[in-house]
Parts: sequence; structure tokens; C-alpha cells
Amino acid sequence: MKTLSRFRVLLMAIAAALLLTVPGPPVALAAAVDADLESGLAYLVAGNNQLAALYLARYGEKQSDAQIRRQVDMTIARLDSLTTAALREQAARELQIIALHWRFRNFPVFP
Repeated sequence: MKTLSRFRVLLMAIAAALLLTVPGPPVALAAAVDADLESGLAYLVAGNNQLAALYLARYGEKQSDAQIRRQVDMTIARLDSLTTAALREQAARELQIIALHWRFRNFPVFP
């Protein structure tokens, strides 16, 4: 009985160690997002239109998908009309959702 109990404790310790060392989905998702996009979205939410436009334009130039480039260009074009924090957050969310959707849709299943 004591050996079975020790075996269970050993298995639980191994499982806990694996959970702590193996990166989960949040880390993998964060790595999938471009730094220029994240910076542009942060500046957009903060209300710094000039830096938001700069970083979002950089992000848009690197994209091969026309839909993402078009969405980035539309967001940059309407920066001055996003006057409230709620509108800026909504625009950032929309752009982030489109960018993440594109990344997951084009994520290679077999490397």
C-alpha cells in the first residue's frame, strides 16, 4: 500500500513538473503575434496616433495577405476619428482578431 502511495506521489510530482516547464497555449499565442502589431495596438489604445500609425504601417508592410493590409490601412486612415477610449479599444480588438484569425488559419500543421 505504501509503495502505491509513493508511486502516486511520484506521478503527481512528474505531472506538476511537466505542467510548469512545458509552455502552454498563452505563451504560444503570444509568440505568434508580431511585435509591430502589438506596439501599434498598444499605442492605438493609449491614444498616440502618430506612433500607432508608424507601427501598424510597419506591420502592414510585412503582411502578404491583402485582407490584413487593407484592414491595417483602414485602421490607420480612421485613427483621427477614434476619439474615445472605447472606440480605440474596439478598433484595436477588431484588428487583433483579424490578425490572429489569419495567423491561425495559415499556421502550418506539419512543419
